[in-house]
Amino acid sequence: MTAVQSSLKANWMVWLGGLCVGLSGIFLARYSIEQGLLGPQARILLGILLGLGLLVAAEWLRRKTQTVYTAVAALAGGASVVLYSVILSALHLYQLWPPMLVFALLALVSLGSMLLAVWHGPVLALIGITGAYLVPLMLGSSGSDLLPVLIYVLIITGSSLVLQRYVQKSWLFALTLAGALAGGG
Repeated sequence: MTAVQSSLKANWMVWLGGLCVGLSGIFLARYSIEQGLLGPQARILLGILLGLGLLVAAEWLRRKTQTVYTAVAALAGGASVVLYSVILSALHLYQLWPPMLVFALLALVSLGSMLLAVWHGPVLALIGITGAYLVPLMLGSSGSDLLPVLIYVLIITGSSLVLQRYVQKSWLFALTLAGALAGGG
């Protein structure tokens, strides 16, 4: 059994918990939409505050314990998923923000997740790198916007390679390579 398989087997509940945190933010937003509880601007603002609050909680727990726990990294990963979904909702559901602002915010969440992965470990690195390479696809960019997308992929690939100095997992290189080839192709 490889190290990745044994780690996955030992921490599958933690990964599932992080996914549940991310999905809870998405379902909370959906429930508020279906019930008509708040207006679009309030939903987006509260969603962003929820995501940032989860990030602050994860950072506080990391500093309090002064060690890397997969559960804390999963909480930070769930926060990133919440932020991704809220920012995309502002564009696709409500058309509140222009695509370039959403692009910049999603890139910021991706780069922030990758930066936090230096302290939180490979769980957050996986979420940050995967999310970063999916940003152009989530926005549905047209073929005429190729140069900004290629520059973005170059920045994300460089950031991913720097991250690999700190989070030394062999699969991160394969993920970076796959993302760079898919994003640039």
